[in-house]
Amino acid sequence: METTNPFVHVFLFECGGCGNPIRLAIPDSARNLEGTDAKAFALLCDICGWSGKAVGTEAKRHWVDTWEHWVDMGQPDEEWT
Repeated sequence: METTNPFVHVFLFECGGCGNPIRLAIPDSARNLEGTDAKAFALLCDICGWSGKAVGTEAKRHWVDTWEHWVDMGQPDEEWT
């Protein structure tokens, strides 16, 4: 289902296993960084297979950009609220 969210929050985390970057993009109707920084995310490294959880404030980088359309594939993790 296609939804309209005017913003996408992009997070860049460091893998707890190998140190490589783990990227995550989250659509949101708000541009505010603080709201998504407080959420918890499930992380999975494509390089070494490490998995873990982190809140947005643990990201190495977090930025917001405008986004016109997003195909809703469900929540990336049941616990991110």
